[in-house]
Amino acid sequence: MYNLDLSIMIPMLILAGFASSIIASLIGVGGGLVAIPIILLVIGDHTVEAKAIAYVSIAALSVVAIFKYKKQGLSPEWRTAFYVLIGVIPLTVICEIYVGPALDNKELKMYFNLLFAIVTVFVLLMVVFKDKIKVNKLKNWQLPFAGAVIGSVAGSLGISGGVLFMPLLTVWMKMDIKKAAVSTLSLKLFTALANISAAGISGQFSAFESHGVIWFAPLIIIIGSITGSQIGPLLSKKMSNKAMQNTFITTMSLIAIWELINFITKMVGVDII
Repeated sequence: MYNLDLSIMIPMLILAGFASSIIASLIGVGGGLVAIPIILLVIGDHTVEAKAIAYVSIAALSVVAIFKYKKQGLSPEWRTAFYVLIGVIPLTVICEIYVGPALDNKELKMYFNLLFAIVTVFVLLMVVFKDKIKVNKLKNWQLPFAGAVIGSVAGSLGISGGVLFMPLLTVWMKMDIKKAAVSTLSLKLFTALANISAAGISGQFSAFESHGVIWFAPLIIIIGSITGSQIGPLLSKKMSNKAMQNTFITTMSLIAIWELINFITKMVGVDII
């Protein structure tokens, strides 16, 4: 038995991909964070499956957005991405397989909400005060170690890592926020693919039907992702770096508030999502 009728489920999955990809393609973060709550409304309380669907959306939107940015003359910093991914991918896969499934445990999920709210506030403060933080630019050999830390957190919390890539690129790699956003998309692409592989290995996709989740949900969400991911680059072209930073700050603030609300409501026995 599916959580919703197909006539409602399919449009909502398209909406999840569309809304999340606009934000993610604009500022490099928020794809899964926006999509997952909508997906949960569609499929019911199956966080692991919702993450697996969101990973497919993130991979699709990243590919389209990167090509759109390239046409505008803005390309990712591929060399930096390569060194970061050396550390990110192995830890992402390991944590996704062995830690990620804990998100289906309601008691543990509450603490994941709190942990993610703390991480989000930390990232928010890093970006807000990036011009006042005096650190040396990381060397290439140091980037895999930073990537390993990000992969551990991203794989454990069930996110694609964009929320952590932004401070790495803006603070420690001295990129402006537009260059960091498009570079984050290149990192999110490969991290999402790593998450998809790990989800497949751990049997998350094969469990869809037994949990009442329609098997082609990942294919449906791609429709919205491809459409929405063409809007973010167009908006970015018209925005100043300051406006981009303000958009990032606003988005991260809303995410932190949402995660704290989820934590508090779960503590008192009310589960929003």
